[in-house]
Amino acid sequence: PTDSRVYGNIIQFVTPPIVEPTVITEQPNSITNTTATFHGSITQGSEEINARGFEYKLSTEDWADATILSATGTEAISAEATNLQSYTNYNVRAYARTASDTYYGQELNFQTLTLTSIDQTPVTVMMYPNPASQETKLVVTGLQGEVKITISDVQGRIINTMSSKANNDKVEETLDVSDMAKGVYYVRLQNESINRTQKLIVK
Repeated sequence: PTDSRVYGNIIQFVTPPIVEPTVITEQPNSITNTTATFHGSITQGSEEINARGFEYKLSTEDWADATILSATGTEAISAEATNLQSYTNYNVRAYARTASDTYYGQELNFQTLTLTSIDQTPVTVMMYPNPASQETKLVVTGLQGEVKITISDVQGRIINTMSSKANNDKVEETLDVSDMAKGVYYVRLQNESINRTQKLIVK
């Protein structure tokens, strides 16, 4: 027996691809020894965004161990992290979650302040991007005078040294890492009031 269905021709159709949201992580600010304010921007793609915020973790941890912070705002987002450890390196990235996936901005690193340095002004050291493949920008605030910058590998071999002079209590240097092999390096900053080492990853 046949039922009375009659078929028309077969027409193919393609569902439109999902347009991903644009997620940008911006440099954290208002950094103290235990707090930091995160910033980012999100532009919606084809799907509605259900949640937005930041993930942050110690630089030594994996993202699986990250702490998740919900953000205020829709396009420009921000959130305050508290209970951070002083003088510690952290990574942060913004995220936007849709029905189908979670999308992340780039990872930035920041360092909480020491309680205070010798002359009571906190010194902050930031390098971004980190990991880097071409170059990384080193920004040191709260310094006066000259500072010696030494890059060494994990075996302690010195790859490069330079000296830089603070301008308005700030040292800014762009480090070229394009000729360096992939791996972990240490960037050491030294003068009368600071002796600090930052980890740099070349990818």
